[in-house]
Amino acid sequence: MEYFDSDGKAKNRLEEIANEACLKWQLNGISFSHRIGKLEVGDINLVIAISSGHREEGFAACQYVIDRFKEKLPTDKRETYTDGSIYSEYQKW
Repeated sequence: MEYFDSDGKAKNRLEEIANEACLKWQLNGISFSHRIGKLEVGDINLVIAISSGHREEGFAACQYVIDRFKEKLPTDKRETYTDGSIYSEYQKW
């Protein structure tokens, strides 16, 4: 699998999602990392860390960020299968 940041705006879009979460819940902090480039099967492409005073808020905010990320994947994705076939997903923002 390979992720591309075709328009160079993936970081800004992820920050927008993080800011949305901070407006919805009282969070002490939020950090994320999304990998760009070629990844092997099983590699982690997204990490989200949230700090909050209460675990329920932290879990809810993390679920929100993941769901928003999946809705508006801020990168283009290309999957290449062992049979040589390719699946591409390009998001228009």
